[in-house]
Amino acid sequence: MTRDPGATRDATAVLSRMILEHTITQFVSNFEAVRRRGVLPEVLVWIRDKDEVSCARVALLVQDELRPLLGIVKVSVEPDPWIPGVREDDEAGPA
Repeated sequence: MTRDPGATRDATAVLSRMILEHTITQFVSNFEAVRRRGVLPEVLVWIRDKDEVSCARVALLVQDELRPLLGIVKVSVEPDPWIPGVREDDEAGPA
């Protein structure tokens, strides 16, 4: 756990780069709480794919990218609900 604002700033830059590289579509983090209270860093990322293998692969990739900056990071990965074909109701097709 780090209170270094530079480390969380760099971690945000890494996640933003991953968006530009189309590895993830978006993310949210608790980096402000990490800086202020020293809590465990947590990141929730969304990806285009919806299968479990892709989610696991991206979770490991994000952890590997952030570990040098923040140490242990809890990463959760979910399919992006705003991409057509990912939401449950889109899979059903036209009514």
